Amino acid sequence: MNDDQIKFETAKLAEEKGFLFEYIGTVLVNIPTQYELQTWLRKNHNCIVEVLYNTSEYPNQLKFFSTVNYFGKELQIILTNYDDFNSDSYVKYEDALEIGLLEALKLI
Repeated sequence: MNDDQIKFETAKLAEEKGFLFEYIGTVLVNIPTQYELQTWLRKNHNCIVEVLYNTSEYPNQLKFFSTVNYFGKELQIILTNYDDFNSDSYVKYEDALEIGLLEALKLI
């Protein structure tokens, strides 16, 4: 598995939520990337997943965390200054993005 491919747990939930996977028979052709899922969430569900960096808690060390903002399929949710989800900090950007994608799928 490449770093940018989504993990099994995320893929399983994404499929349950309507993300289309490419199969030949019963064999999954390829595992979607985090970017593909992030784009699908934004375009189809108005759900924004961002990864930001945090240096204030960890001086001299770059850490990443994700935020999720879900505005509803028809933008029916009122905009606020609050995120729907904020992750813990991670050393790897991809780890922060993965948890953000998983939590975004739980919101839709």
